[in-house]
Amino acid sequence: MDMQQLDEKEQVKWEDMQGIDLELLMNSSIEEIKELLKGRKFILSISGLDNMGKSTQAKLLGERYPEIFSQPLHINQSPSFPQLKGKELSHWWFDPNNMENFARTMYKALAERKEAALQSDFPIVVLDKGIDFYDERVKATLLTLGMPDDQVAELIVKIKTELGLHNSYEDMKIMIVPPKGSTRSNVREEEKNDLEDVYERYMKKNVELINKKINEGKVFTPVEFVEGDIRTIHLDILAHVADVVERRTQRTKVEQIRKEAEEFFGDNLKMLVLAGSAGKGKFMDGWSDIDMYYFFDKLDYDKLSQYSEMLGKYGVHVGPTYYTTRDLANVTLDARTVHVLLELERGKDKVLINKGVDIPRVSLEYAAQVDKGDIPDALNKLKRELLHKNSNPNKDNTRDKKDDGSQAKMPYDTAKIIKILSLLHKLILKSLDEPIIPNGYADTFEAFGRVYGEKLKARAAEYLSKNDVENARKCEALCDILNGIDIVEVIKNRHTYENCEVMYNYGMAVLYALDEGGYDNNMEVMLCQNESAAELS
Repeated sequence: MDMQQLDEKEQVKWEDMQGIDLELLMNSSIEEIKELLKGRKFILSISGLDNMGKSTQAKLLGERYPEIFSQPLHINQSPSFPQLKGKELSHWWFDPNNMENFARTMYKALAERKEAALQSDFPIVVLDKGIDFYDERVKATLLTLGMPDDQVAELIVKIKTELGLHNSYEDMKIMIVPPKGSTRSNVREEEKNDLEDVYERYMKKNVELINKKINEGKVFTPVEFVEGDIRTIHLDILAHVADVVERRTQRTKVEQIRKEAEEFFGDNLKMLVLAGSAGKGKFMDGWSDIDMYYFFDKLDYDKLSQYSEMLGKYGVHVGPTYYTTRDLANVTLDARTVHVLLELERGKDKVLINKGVDIPRVSLEYAAQVDKGDIPDALNKLKRELLHKNSNPNKDNTRDKKDDGSQAKMPYDTAKIIKILSLLHKLILKSLDEPIIPNGYADTFEAFGRVYGEKLKARAAEYLSKNDVENARKCEALCDILNGIDIVEVIKNRHTYENCEVMYNYGMAVLYALDEGGYDNNMEVMLCQNESAAELS
């Protein structure tokens, strides 16, 4: 589909796109983006069923941002792809006597396209349809022509292995899906000839295979789904690319921190661990810290003081935690570090340096006991933040002006409330009889809402059994608040007065929910039985 085929409504929206600023969206200059992506190419594929606008989007990127995105690479540009069009191509494609040659030709052309992408001079190379999408096209064709399932799978694996295509080389995959209720045909007009029936059966099988592959999680690189008009899809693609570029920026910074720490501390630094959202690939720009855990033979406090000053140059807050290897061996660690050990065992955090250090294994039960001691402290911090309005409005940039232009500052520290709540939620979830170890902010808040939603529903039922309608409704309202928050969106827009109020209301709902549902804090406590003062006198 090219620009001439767009209807009048879409043409109007196309005009609006002139205001889209790639540099603003990516928060980097064109030169910074090019420098960041220098080296291994960033390869982006845009896939979708026929007539869904994928070629338009691929072409659009190269036309609007020619310094960053290549023009789309099509399989039919590869030397091995047959130079046929229309009915001739269709007859070659669906020839039952040509099945093995068809599959081999398709993958040879894809291998040639891969080589062209890797040799491209552009920072971001755009592919018209990705390897996963072509896999299903080839399978759908062979199955439609009558080749048995097991033979199709064996043939494709054999050819891809021979050509070095068995591992995905795309950094990001975009899949354009038809809008709900769309009546747009996926059948190309040039295919509506004597093979129309075969083509429609092939398209049906293609859709079935793609959906199955995605639902079973067999797509190598995470795929992003986009739908809507041209402008909406274009903005979504840019936003997804910007997100991946930002994550790559953080990986670059982490590698720089690792290298400089090793040079600065020398042999005294025995282990370095990356934890938190950066360690799990969940880094949120402008919000997350880079949490580093350093383990030394011996702590040199003068050197650590010098090093801490160096950390400010990375353009993102680096949160260092320092221990000796003896601290590690004896597990004389705080609750957060205990959970870093647990996450290392589960493969979620990352060891960046290890010079022969044995990492002790900790049980989930031990970590839960450590957490229980921290719950009251986190709960009291939350109460202090919620029950005392901000007395120092200029303390940090989370207390911005109201959106309406008035001079009033934020009454609460939104960022601090979010971080305290996240910690409190994690502590409580991990202390459950069947512990939950969430992964990231969205998972943490969703799991807490789910668990306490059930508790609140049970309490509401108890109140109703006693004809206490008022308290039953309060429990139901609390349940709605806990399950209605989109914490990722709140974090992104935390500087607004509206989201300051959202977090205050949510935080208060958590306090009331804990009063209704309670939490487990039955720690084994050793009480020191001292002699009384009277006995000593």
